[in-house]
Amino acid sequence: MAIFHFSAQMISRGAGRSAVAAAAYRAGDRLHDAHTGLDHDYTRRSDVREAVIITPDEAPAWAQERQSLWDAVNAAEKRGDAQTAREIEVSLPRELTPDQQLALVVGYVQRTFAAQGMVADIGLHEGHNPKVPNPHAHILLTTRPLTPEGFGPKERRWNRKDQLVTWRQEWAAAVNQALDKAGHLERIDARSFQDQGIVDREPTIHEGVAARAMERRGIQTERVQHNRTIQEYNAIVIDLAAVRAERDALAAEDEARERVPAWEDIQKIFQDPDVRRWLHVAPEHREAQFMWTFNQEWRNEAQQSLADLHRTVETTTQRVNSVASQVQRGQQATMQLQTYTGLKGLVAQRRDFPEGKHWNREGGYEETFKAWQQRMRQLVEHGAQAAQALDNVQRQATMAATALADAKKRLPVERAAQWQRISGKLMRADQLRDRVAQRAQQLIQHNAPQKGGWARNPQDAQKFRDRVADRAIQQMQTAVPTAGDGPPPGQSLIDTLKTALERVIGEDQRAAQRLDRATDHDLEQALLNPWLDLAQKLQIEAVLNRQKQQELER
Repeated sequence: MAIFHFSAQMISRGAGRSAVAAAAYRAGDRLHDAHTGLDHDYTRRSDVREAVIITPDEAPAWAQERQSLWDAVNAAEKRGDAQTAREIEVSLPRELTPDQQLALVVGYVQRTFAAQGMVADIGLHEGHNPKVPNPHAHILLTTRPLTPEGFGPKERRWNRKDQLVTWRQEWAAAVNQALDKAGHLERIDARSFQDQGIVDREPTIHEGVAARAMERRGIQTERVQHNRTIQEYNAIVIDLAAVRAERDALAAEDEARERVPAWEDIQKIFQDPDVRRWLHVAPEHREAQFMWTFNQEWRNEAQQSLADLHRTVETTTQRVNSVASQVQRGQQATMQLQTYTGLKGLVAQRRDFPEGKHWNREGGYEETFKAWQQRMRQLVEHGAQAAQALDNVQRQATMAATALADAKKRLPVERAAQWQRISGKLMRADQLRDRVAQRAQQLIQHNAPQKGGWARNPQDAQKFRDRVADRAIQQMQTAVPTAGDGPPPGQSLIDTLKTALERVIGEDQRAAQRLDRATDHDLEQALLNPWLDLAQKLQIEAVLNRQKQQELER
């Protein structure tokens, strides 16, 4: 189950700690600390799942590069006992997928810290024990706000206790919102058990890094054993509470299932653009199809797609190679021209150009010394022009590569946040769709004629029911919203379903009357319609069987 964990600590030089070392450890990176002269290499860590830097709006580009960021943090602090960073450690709900966890942390950091001017270096970890996942995040924050000109003066209000309490409450709210969007009933609370009025559970104590390390080596410690005993006791209490909560939830679900959904509420859900786009996709395929579509449609601030950025990098790289090749040919031509200067050059000229000309192997023709000299001078001139343009071309290639790297870093974060937002809507739409289908089934069973029969099997009945429900949903999606809060006069979910049923019956009747014009799909749907009599269905089956036989003969 989801648990609340939110701890904060300062990284201080006075305590012998380094913000650069902390950043390297939490990101699984290799960084050099210019203040101490030490290198910190944690690239072999296997439990670092993701490392992301979140900056305020209009922050300098160098803040996105970890080494440059923490070099600037160190440079801004002059005191030997300076507090260089603040670390927030939070536990991530196991109920969420890795992408949902990432979107949760990034969204919280952007709203809570980056909006106030802080830079956040986030490291998402899985925990040291692969058998017992412990997903959590380390959020390393600057103690000074970052502006386009650099780091400003320290914000002392960030050190206040009431500010920390606010951050804790905002984290609990963010987690609960993410759990709700993902369709989970679990919730967390930033308050202590005493403040929550919970008297049947005991709080745990802080174990510390040393105690955890000793436990991993097989050495039992008093603190960890104390927490283990409390957790076992709390688990029993929680299990009993979960049983009661599940029983109450099932009762509430049964009660809600019996209620007819409000037409205007369902219409509002189904008219959402995201729902209209993705509801028709099978739930098991939605996420994969969304990821592919997002990658294709994503654009940066310059309206460039990922494919555009790849092409720009390829084009600018080819341009750099071409210009550099012209520079090299110009340098070679200069050296060749120098070969024929002075007395030694005159001797070389008579040797290489007997009778004033030689055979040009590249072109396959005879060439005079003067023509050769003119050609070399043109190469020298073109090489000089290319040398002047080379810096600009290389700068364009570097900018293109940086833009592509930035896109590859941003795209997964934005994609995860977008999917978390959309998946919550689709989950609610699927639930409402099921309820609409249940009402459609009740309507069909109540009104279906006896002569047509209901259906040959439950699967056929479900297909016809879903068809009527989907047609009703299409009507809701295309309906013009009303000016008031309620549906149009006389309109309700049942009215909408009746209209959808009448249209489906009309379509199938027309298909049965025009067998030579109807498609196989239309005829197969009409077979499931209980409003068609037996004679019509036998005619349809005869047509379908004849067409199948013709296909086999071909």
